[in-house]
Parts: sequence; C-alpha cells; structure tokens
Amino acid sequence: MTEAFNPLRTSSILTPPPLQLLDQLTSPIWVIDLFAMRLHWANRSGSELWSRSSLRAWVKHAQHGRHEQVRMRLERIQQALSKRQTWTEHWTFYRQGELVSLPCLCSRLTLPDHGEPLLLIEGLDERLEPTLAKALRLAEQDLEQRDATALAVGEAMRCLMLLPDGDRAITQTLQMLGSMTQADRAYVFRNHPHPVTGELLTSQRWEWTRAGLTLQMEHLELQNIAYKDLDPSWHEYLSTDRVLNFRLQDLPANYAYRSFWHGQTVHGVLMLPMILQGEFWGFLGFDRCRTDRLWTDAECNLLRLAAAGIGCTILRHQSDVKLASFNMQIESLVEQRTLKLRAAVQQLQQEIQERERAESQLRYNALHDRLTGLPNRTFLMEELAKTIRLMQVTEQGGFAILFVDIDRFKVINDSLGHQAGDELLVAIAHRLRRCLRPTDSIARLDGDEFAILLQDVTTRAQAEQVAESIHRSLARPVTLGSQEIFTSVSIGIALGSREYDCAELLLRDADIFMRRAKAMRSRHEVFDRAVHQQVLTTLRLEHDLRRAIAQIEDMGIDRAGHPEVPMPFSLRYQPIAEARTGEIQCFEALLRWHHPELGPISPDRFIAIAEETGLIITLGLWTLYRACYQLREWQQLFPQLGHLQIAVNLSAKQFSRLDLMEQIDQVLHRTGINPGTLKLELTETTIADNSDLAAATMYELRSRQIVLCLDDFGTGYSSLSYLHRFPLDVLKIDQSFISQLGGRDNTQAIVRAIITLAEQLGMDTIAEGVETAEQLVWLANLGCTYIQGYWLAQPLQASAATQLLEQHDPRLIADLESNLQESDRPLDLLARS
Repeated sequence: MTEAFNPLRTSSILTPPPLQLLDQLTSPIWVIDLFAMRLHWANRSGSELWSRSSLRAWVKHAQHGRHEQVRMRLERIQQALSKRQTWTEHWTFYRQGELVSLPCLCSRLTLPDHGEPLLLIEGLDERLEPTLAKALRLAEQDLEQRDATALAVGEAMRCLMLLPDGDRAITQTLQMLGSMTQADRAYVFRNHPHPVTGELLTSQRWEWTRAGLTLQMEHLELQNIAYKDLDPSWHEYLSTDRVLNFRLQDLPANYAYRSFWHGQTVHGVLMLPMILQGEFWGFLGFDRCRTDRLWTDAECNLLRLAAAGIGCTILRHQSDVKLASFNMQIESLVEQRTLKLRAAVQQLQQEIQERERAESQLRYNALHDRLTGLPNRTFLMEELAKTIRLMQVTEQGGFAILFVDIDRFKVINDSLGHQAGDELLVAIAHRLRRCLRPTDSIARLDGDEFAILLQDVTTRAQAEQVAESIHRSLARPVTLGSQEIFTSVSIGIALGSREYDCAELLLRDADIFMRRAKAMRSRHEVFDRAVHQQVLTTLRLEHDLRRAIAQIEDMGIDRAGHPEVPMPFSLRYQPIAEARTGEIQCFEALLRWHHPELGPISPDRFIAIAEETGLIITLGLWTLYRACYQLREWQQLFPQLGHLQIAVNLSAKQFSRLDLMEQIDQVLHRTGINPGTLKLELTETTIADNSDLAAATMYELRSRQIVLCLDDFGTGYSSLSYLHRFPLDVLKIDQSFISQLGGRDNTQAIVRAIITLAEQLGMDTIAEGVETAEQLVWLANLGCTYIQGYWLAQPLQASAATQLLEQHDPRLIADLESNLQESDRPLDLLARS
C-alpha cells in the first residue's frame, strides 16, 4: 500500500441492506476498506464515538513520520483477513476531550456488492463481549452463508445451461447446492398424473446426499405420492409459488412423515416449488441432518432461482423418456406422442420440400419452354425490357433482336408427325444456342418461332454476321430417326435504338421483317428506316383501335353489344343458304370498322393489329354479343325461323383463353338464344397449335350444343387425322377452290374429295365465295350442303339482312332446280370433271 489510511474518506451514510442488522446494535461498529483507504461504513454508536476532530488527528498522525509502521501494520491485518482470522485489539478514542479505551474485535467481512474483503471492527463492552461477539459472528456467518449460496446458485445455473445431459446436470447441481448451503441431502420431486385416474402425483427423481447418509430414493413410499395423502398445506403452498421452511421439532408428534424423517436423522427441511409457464411441476428440497437451523429469506430467494433453473432443464431436455424404471405407462405414452410428432414433422418437412420443389418448377416452367428447355416469350420480354431501359438511361450498350421462323415447318410436321416435328424443334434450338455468345439470350416464342437478343451489337453488319452463322449451322441436315431433313429459317432483324421504349414494338418490327424475308424468299431482312413510316401508320392505327375498343370497355361489353347502341364498330351479315332449296339457314357476322378520319378500314388490316396486340379478346367478345343479340331480334321478328343460326369467327387468342367457356355461357344467358343456333368458326391454325387443349375446349362447346365449323378448310397444313379427333359439325371449303372450279381439274377433284370426306364423317359442308350459277349447280350435284357468296348476297347491314329475310324467295336458284330435274348428271359445263 502506498496511500495512508484516511477515515475521512467515507462512503454514504446510508446503510446498505446487508448491514442493517449491525446498525441496530448499541456497540460501536466500523467497516473499513483497506484497499480504498477509507471508512466504508459505521453505525450510529461508532460515528458518535469517533468524532470528526478525532478522525482528523488520527489521519494527521498516520501521515507524518510513521508511514513504515502503518504499512507493516496494514500488511499484518490483510494477512489475518486473508486467513479469516479474528483477533482483539484495544483502541483509544478522544471523545469530547476525554480519553476512552475500548477493546475491539477485528474480523473479516465480505459484501455481495463489494469485490475485496473489508475489515469489521466491533467495539466491545467487556461485560457483554461474549454475547455480542457471538451475535456478530452469527451475523457474519449468515452473510458468508448467503455469499456461498449465491456462488453455488451461480455455478449451478452455469452447469444447467452448459451440460447437454439433463440428468447429469441436475445431479451435479444438487451436489453443488447441498455442499455450499450446509445441507446434508438435496433432491428433486417431479409431478406427474396418475396413468389411469389422472390424479396429480409426485415422485423423487434426483437426489444427492452427504457421505454417510442413505439415499431416500430407495424407499418406494417416496414414489407416486398423491398430494392428498400429504399435509394439505404442502400442495397449497407449493402450487401457489410459496416456500416450505420448517424444523422437524416444530411438527406435531403425530405428523405422517415425522417418523420417516426421524429415521433419516432429518432436523430441518426446505422445499422450493418449480413453477414453469404457470404450471406446478414439482419442487426442489433440502434436508439438514446435523443442525436444525432454518434457512434465511436470502438463502430461500437465491435457491428459488436454482429451482427454476432445474425446472427449465427438465422442460428443455424432456427427461420423461428416462423414467421407464418408475412408470412404464407414462414412458409409453410420451414415446407414442413423440413418434407421432416426429412422423408429423417429417411429413411436414417432406411436404414443404415438395412444395418448394413444385414452386421452383412452376417458376421455371413459367419462364421456360417445356419442349426445348429454352426461355419462353415472358423471359425474353423481361430481358428485352431491361435492355431497353438500360439504353434509355445510359445511352450505351447497343443490341439487336433476331426473329427466327423455321421454313416449311408445318409441312414437315404434318408429313412426318408431331414427334418428328418436336425433335426437329429441339435440334434447331440446340444449333441456334451454339451460334450465340454467353451474353446473348434465346427464347422459343411459339410454335416454330424463336427470338434472339444480341448484346453489345452496334452495327447492322454485326447482327447479320450472327444471322449468317445461323444459316450455316442449319445448312447441315438434321437426322430424325432414319431420315435426314434439310431445313432453313427466315430471320427478321431489328437494331435497338433509343427510339424504342417498348419491347413489344421492337419484337414486332423484327417479326414484320421476318415475314418480309419469308415472302421475298431471302434468308434474312434488317429493319429499314425507309419503311418506318409504314410502321408509324400502323402504330397510329393501333392507337386509334385501342381508343375505339376503350369505348366498348367503358360502356361494358354486354351493353355495348346491343344492336341499337352506336359504336365505332359494326357487323355485316352474309347469308348462308341450303344449296338445293335456297332457304337461308345462317348469317355469318363479319366485323367492320369505320375510322372517324380514314373512313372504312379493311378488316384484314385492323384485325391483324388486334390479333397481334391482344385487343381481339375484347373485340371478339363484343362481336359475339352483338351477333347473338341480332339473332334474338330476328328470331323474335320471324318466329317461323327458329332454326336460323348466326356464325361468328373465333380468333386463336379467344379460343385459347381459360375463361372462354365462362364468357360464352354469359353471352348465351344474357342474350337468351338457343345454343344450337350459335355457330363458331375456327381456323385450322387455331386448333392445330395446341391440339390437346383444342380438343378439350371443342368437346365442352359441343356439350352445350354449339355448332363448330372448320373455316378455310384445305388451305392449311393440318393433318386430316385431326378430323377424327375434333368434334366438328361443318367443313367450310375455302373460296380459293370455288373460284377455280371452271378451270382446273385438280381443283374440282379437291372439292369433290372434301365433300365426300365430310359426308363420310357425318359433317355438313359450306362452299364460300360462290359467285356463279354454274358453281352452284356443280356443288349441289356433288352434295354440298350450304353455299355462301356474292351469287346469293354480299355482306349486308342488319336492316338489309332483315329485309332479305322478309323478301327471300327460293326462285334465286330456280335454274338449279330445273337443271337437277332434267338429269341426274351434272351440267355440261362441269361434265368433264
């Protein structure tokens, strides 16, 4: 020590809780901190005896000339304290000028909130010295015992947390707590229900005893004890989180377990409840066999923490599975529940894994083509949109889009079959991918169409170089089974620029020039600014088309479909009549658009735009509503024409919608027409793109008695085998065949074959584009069911079609009837067929 002791450097006068007992004594008491060189605390008697002036004098005396003696004395005191020695010294005090000599008892004192031991000085009255010394020693022992208990509880909690084996952790905890709290036996009783009645029982599960004592767990009477058989106050106290702390000598002589405890030489008992999550789980107990001293409140409060820690350990480790030697039935129940839970968890984990795999697969499927494994249109459009946004922001990073279409794919697909067609698509996809760099992207758009996004392309020559590489790669034949197939592709190229702010527009420009390349039989075409005006015109037309369709959507398609509601769009109705009688059997509804500035727009022009942009969905549904409302009006005007039908063309996009049946059901319900009077016309391309889905949809339509017609039959590339798969009612012979009936023999043979095929399959036929009587006579002789064309009537407004129904006279085909009556043979005009 280098600093002299200074009693003036005292702490607060406020008495710490551990020293409250000493504050009540009349004897003077001082607590000195030798390390801090200050008076830590003094009671009232000590403060009165040692006055401020005396303190100053003592400090002055200690600090002048006697440092070495003070230092040596302090070292002796510290050595005595470290050995926990107690000694008596005489101290001399000056109180109000009077010399007072007082014997003092010096001893070691430890406080829980103070790290170093303190010097406790007790002024003694020689007459009361033995009694006071004993009381003070007892107080000191209580404090030391509390410190030991706190240390034991801390070590026990650490043991409970760190040891993975719950049984071992609890056993070691009992040993530490029993040893440090001067107990002779420590044990844990665990509550459990009776396996049959459910009554609350308790059993001793863990125990520690000091050497020389017998284990209580060997006694069966300490297992499966019902609380009702014990003192009723036990359960009342313990279950309400209260402590039982008693001496055996205080119990009645006839107490039930008194004799048992006497047999175990027990003098004092402490029981602390284990309350977990509001539930009474059991209790922690201690027995004292050598002394009957009660546990202090401080010890009880500390040991409560240990009881809670043991309870948490029991809960955490679920030690019920290790109680088989005590209660097999409980173990069986716990094991069964554990097995069920484990099975449920495993099943849940498996379901989660399967769901994650399914979600991952769904995400992959949503962005990839199932056949080729390439990304699909959705993926490409997202990548293209990102690339366009990057160019808009950074003005860097040129790119190009290549629209690739396989030439004559439908011919190959129909000739060799769908499996061969699929294999060809996979082979071509593989070759296309090998022509690209890692930074480029390729996607299968639909059918035999692919799109390639080239990054870091700034010139036309760079894009054409990739196109040439593709042509060279596909120049080699593709082997399908035992056959070698030579194929080629048409490529449309559009270079990216800041003028493009929409991925669809860029892809559409590439598509347009792919079709230009196919029409010109060139291998590839690059988008040319010279035709940009045509594109702008098309864009303007698309914009105006959107505005016109928006009027339908704003009003509501159902309401806008009523014939009396004026709309930018209208329908023309071309009659379809029976070939032999001339009786009008149906009207085909044909869509027209009158542009407010440009006037009538060709259907081929605006319908193509509607198909490309998806506007055909709304436009087609409106057409369906208006045509059906018009049919209902005719049926009301002409009740005798209940058989009259209305024919409506259904686009491929409409046909592929999942809510198609719901839309058609709503149309039939709101218009009130008979489903058998609605005829839907489908193209070969519409049903061939996804034959399985098409067949399912057509059967649903057939189940509603809706008539199905295959439009423009003979112009596509579909296999005739499709006619067996699809529930078709009518084949419509394309007008390109009808217009050549008078000239080419092979055309007449094709028409005759179509009519014969339809008869064999139980289908009707409609010949469209009939413009002469000779065509009509020839078709009627072959058994064609219905005719349509300018010879009968051109497409009419609704009012003109109504007049036609009022004035229709079968004499329009009187010449046909007379010719048929004259001879069973065809007219001379067609005899050579």
